Order: sequence, then structure tokens, then C-alpha cells
Amino acid sequence: MTKKISDNRNIGLDLIRINAFLAIIIYHATWIFWAHLPAPPRPFPTTFWTIASSYARALSFSGFIVVFLSSLLYGQKQKSFSQKKWLAPFVLTAWIIFCILLGVREHVEFQISWDIYPLLLLGFSSGSLLIKYFDSKFGTIVSFILLLVPYWKLESYIKNNFIQQVLVGSCPEDYADWPILPWIFLIWFGMFTGKMLKEKSYWPSWNMNQKEAFFWLIPIFLMTYSYKTYYEVPLGNYWACYTFIQDFTKFTSHFLFFLFLIRSTLDSRVQIFLKKIPLCLKISRLYSNRYFFLAYLLHYILLFSLLGIMRSRNLYDNPYFQDFGLIFCIFSTEYLTRISVKIFFSIKAKKSSRFN
Repeated sequence: MTKKISDNRNIGLDLIRINAFLAIIIYHATWIFWAHLPAPPRPFPTTFWTIASSYARALSFSGFIVVFLSSLLYGQKQKSFSQKKWLAPFVLTAWIIFCILLGVREHVEFQISWDIYPLLLLGFSSGSLLIKYFDSKFGTIVSFILLLVPYWKLESYIKNNFIQQVLVGSCPEDYADWPILPWIFLIWFGMFTGKMLKEKSYWPSWNMNQKEAFFWLIPIFLMTYSYKTYYEVPLGNYWACYTFIQDFTKFTSHFLFFLFLIRSTLDSRVQIFLKKIPLCLKISRLYSNRYFFLAYLLHYILLFSLLGIMRSRNLYDNPYFQDFGLIFCIFSTEYLTRISVKIFFSIKAKKSSRFN
């Protein structure tokens, strides 16, 4: 059964997503493990953390790619928001859990904090309506253009602090994570692109020809010219205010490069090549890929649990525990996702057998 599912998956997309997720885990670990500091220590306590942080920096664009990929796959299936009955309750629950965990980190009582979860809820619900009534090519172009507008410049015109955080972000404080503008357009762009891929009318062939390959040389060149922009992102409380307000040329150069990687995975020759590599097949079969939203939530819970241990045992300055914490979270996220899925389907099977 597992092999059958994996054979129908795009292995290249799974590889992109799991590498992006690994970088996200590393960043979140630096943010949570050194919660008592404004930023992680310099230099890092061990060689392991130095290597890990370099990896995270190299893929610090990962959050945007994961959101785009999730939106693309959602749009490709073209199911309405109401058909995905599990999505809204899951995202709302995940948002509440995140707010609780954030309060633990900041030593404050429960309060609503804007982040990726409410943005996904708003983006998927509104996007599922838009892709019904608008042409996919038109929607793709318009949403991409709107994505590049520097809405954060409107910050000074919005007086209410919470509305400011939700709409455009608030800097220099760390209240700029995933504001509605412009990132709802990233979700719409992904959904319209997914719809285009399903229609296939805009793709004469999945395999890349010489003309298209020549076109993709442009973002590859731009990426090599501006790669340091996101590599030099500060790891700590200033990450959001650096990452989410880059000008459109630097953002576009990175985004188009990753679009090239995503486009390459649609080439049947790439898929055939990756299927011949056992490690790629194993990565594609990971539950963290197949149930990404669940794995994403669980990695947060694991990291905050480790933070509680660090505080109770005064392990902030223990480099071996910090090494262990990151390794433990990476592997335990996959293991806990597997267990959670198996328990869920076991309960579901028992309930269905009662009614039959």
C-alpha cells in the first residue's frame, strides 16, 4: 500500500518540501532553544549547530516555498474548502495550540497571535472561491503581481497595533510573521498555478524543451547574484522583520529559482531518474511528507516540550543537550507523525465497523 501511494507522488516535490521542512525545524529550534536571549549565541556552542545553521540559512526561503507548494497541491486537486471537512478544524486547533505554546515561551497568559495558521485558513477559504470563478491564467498573473507590492510601507498609516500586525506586519519588533498582505496572494498564486497544472491546457508538454530551459537561465543567474540576501538572515527575534520585507527584486530572484526547481520535477525524465534512487523513494514515503500539516504541528509541540525541560533542568548552556534536542526533534517528528496517523485510522476503522 505504501509503495502504491509513493508511486503516484511527485518525488521531486517531496524532496524539495522535506529539505525545506528540515531548515524550518532548525530555525524554530534556534528561536525556541535560546528563548532567553534576543538571538542565538555567536559563535554557536558546537560544530553541529554551526553546520545546521548554515544549512538553515541556505534554505531560509523555505517558508515561502512550503506555503506555495501546499497551495499548489490544494489548487491542483480543485476541491472546495467545504469538501475538506478536516482542514478548518485542524488549522483552528493548530492555531490555538501555537498561541498556547507561544505564551509558554514568552511567560505570558494565552493571547491571540497572528501567524501562518490563520493566514492559511483565510487564504484557502478565499482562494477556493476565486479559482471557481476566475480563469486560471488570469488569476495566476494577477495574484503574482499583487504579491510583489510592498504593503509594509503602509505600516505607519495603520494606528491599531493588532490590525497593523495582521495586515502588513509591525517592525522592528518581531510581529511581522505572515501578515495578510502580501502573503495571501502567495496562497492564491499557488492555487491558481495548481489549477493550471490540472487543466494542462497551458502546458504543451511536461518535458522541458530548449527554449524553456533557456528562459529558466534568467532566475538561475539572478539567484547567484543575490543569494546572500536570505543567507544573511538573522536567526532570532529579528528574523521576521528581515525576511518578510525584502524588496521585490530580491524576493523574485529567489522565488523564480525555486519555481524552476518545482517546474523541473514535472519533467517525466526527472521523475524516472529519481525513482531509480532508493533514498529518494524512502524520503518520498516519509509520513512527514504525506501528512505534512500534522508533522508541522508536531515539531512545534516537540520543540516547546524540550524548552520546558531546558528551563526546569537549567540546560540552556548545555551544548550536548542542544545538539540532542535538534536531532531528537527531527527524528521524533517523523516517528510521532506515524504513530498519530496509525492511531487515527485505527479509531476510524473501529468506528466504521460498528456501523456496518
